[in-house]
Amino acid sequence: TNFVQAQNVQYLIPGRIAPLSDPRATPGSTVTYTFNQPGTYLITQVIPNQLGPPVNLEVRVFAPVAPEMSFIACSNNQVKVKAVNPTNIPYEFIQVNFGDGSAPRRMAPDEEITYTYARSGNYTITAKPDLINGNTQRCMEYREEISIASTPPPALIKTIEAGQNEIMRLEIEGSRNYRYQLQMASNSSTNFQNINADLTDLSNIQIRSLDVRNSYYCFRVITLDECGSNNAQSAIFCSIATQTTAEHKVNLIEWNTEITPAGGNLTVIRDAQPIANFPANQQFYRDRDVLCNQFYRYQMRLETPQGQVSTSFGIDHFTRAFEKPDSVSGKAIAPSIEGIALAWKADPSNPAWYYIYRIESGQRTLVDSTRETSYVERGLVTNSPRVCYEITFKDDCLVESVTGPGTCFSTGNNLVFPNAIMPDGSMAINREFKPIGEFFGRYMLIISNGYGEEIFRSQEIDRGWDGTHNGQSVPLGAYPYRVELVNLGGKRQTFSGTVTVVR
Repeated sequence: TNFVQAQNVQYLIPGRIAPLSDPRATPGSTVTYTFNQPGTYLITQVIPNQLGPPVNLEVRVFAPVAPEMSFIACSNNQVKVKAVNPTNIPYEFIQVNFGDGSAPRRMAPDEEITYTYARSGNYTITAKPDLINGNTQRCMEYREEISIASTPPPALIKTIEAGQNEIMRLEIEGSRNYRYQLQMASNSSTNFQNINADLTDLSNIQIRSLDVRNSYYCFRVITLDECGSNNAQSAIFCSIATQTTAEHKVNLIEWNTEITPAGGNLTVIRDAQPIANFPANQQFYRDRDVLCNQFYRYQMRLETPQGQVSTSFGIDHFTRAFEKPDSVSGKAIAPSIEGIALAWKADPSNPAWYYIYRIESGQRTLVDSTRETSYVERGLVTNSPRVCYEITFKDDCLVESVTGPGTCFSTGNNLVFPNAIMPDGSMAINREFKPIGEFFGRYMLIISNGYGEEIFRSQEIDRGWDGTHNGQSVPLGAYPYRVELVNLGGKRQTFSGTVTVVR
């Protein structure tokens, strides 16, 4: 105050119950009060026994927070300084220290200043409120380290990742003190379009609504010169468009990209594990180490000597087979007491199941399946004079083998009975009597003499009558026979006649 002499001067302060007193005010005397909350306060000064209205003093109290600043580097070792949101800064002035030993600069919150450094380098700039009375001890400062250069340095696109939901994610290596512009071109186009003119977070850039499954995209970053026209351009770096094609037990992976730096490497990733690596100029890969009827997820990853990484979209692919395996070999058929006996050679692929088909009268019927290399069909009854069998199998891709030639037999309607035998003849044929032809099953041959007495009986298919009875040769002459059998078609048949014994 500048009172010469005043008694018991009172100060009315909002929030304080009792007035603050100055019992004996003299020139230069002070009264101190500490505010604990920011705001605008009206202090009223009351002097007893003094004519005239009280004196009011408006006091503004600020929180000790630092102003948020923007330090944008540009060419010729310059930096532009301004407040990020000047309307939210309650201070009248801001004091900026450029960290090079020069005197601090004073600026208004809505002001923008440009400062030129004597040389390039890294500097720490601070900004804090500059109060009217110069007391800044309790005020917080904004601090940031910046890199100053004569020309803006180019940025580096570190990662490109094609993600789900048609999103492309990028990470860019640069300085936060420069402004950047992101540009993009699709596929083989050289017409780059602006995507973002002011990148604020270089580590998390997302571009949506892109056809990441079928197209690739190339990017470049422009470092903007806020103080001139010396913009810097980064190297172009591209995403990878990957396609998969099913071949016979092979998955073909192909990809498209451009501007591949020399010396880079490509990696094929299957189900999150790398399976192949080769120079970046290769454009396809055949994955043969796969199982049929199984899904795999494929991605391509490009890595450059500069530490850049581009990862393609993950494609789910189903492994298939198209070529039929060769037919079963070594097939054989034979009659037996039990039925039609089939046998074949085991296939080297070791299939789990073999399939038996019967063909009769032009109709193909699946009879059964087996894990073995033999099979007997029991109880066959057919009207067809000829029956064939086909044997197939399915490989590990569930593709059925080639059918191949069938194994056939006649059902027995073509039997031939010799009309004479020569048991003691020099020729190997016609030494015994039995039916000639294809038959099986319950078989019985009966030979009688001229008096109707049975002299021979056999139920073995391969055992005929050799012209003897009780170990003695029978006389020359005609002997009646009867053959009872069940033919290969499952039908019971009886044949009778006479056979002449010649000696």
